[in-house]
Amino acid sequence: MRRFLYWRQDIEFTAFLKQLTENIIKKYNDFYGTKIMNYDLFEQFQFKQEIHLRIIIYGKSYGVVASLWDFIWSTMDNMQRQLIQFGLETGFGERNSMGFGFLNLKSYMK
Repeated sequence: MRRFLYWRQDIEFTAFLKQLTENIIKKYNDFYGTKIMNYDLFEQFQFKQEIHLRIIIYGKSYGVVASLWDFIWSTMDNMQRQLIQFGLETGFGERNSMGFGFLNLKSYMK
C-alpha cells in the first residue's frame, strides 16, 4: 500500500482536473472575496511525463513524484481567462509553497 496518493496515469484524470479547478477557485475566492462555485477551466490537456524530484525540507531530503502536462485552450470567456491568469500568477494545486504547480506560458493570444 502506498503511503501517499498522487496523480498518475492509472488514476482517473477527472479527479485531477476537479482538484485543480476547485483549488484555483478557492484561492481566487479567498483573494478577491468572491463566491464563484464551479467553472469549467480546462479544455484540452495532454500528459507529458511523470518526474521524480528531491526536495529539501528543514535540511532533510524527500523524494517527490510530479507530472508534466500541456494545457491548450482554443477560446476563453472573461471569467475563465481571469481564473487561469490568477493560476498562472499564484500556481495551480496544493504544493505551491514547495515550488510545484507553476506553468510556463508557451503562447498567448488575446
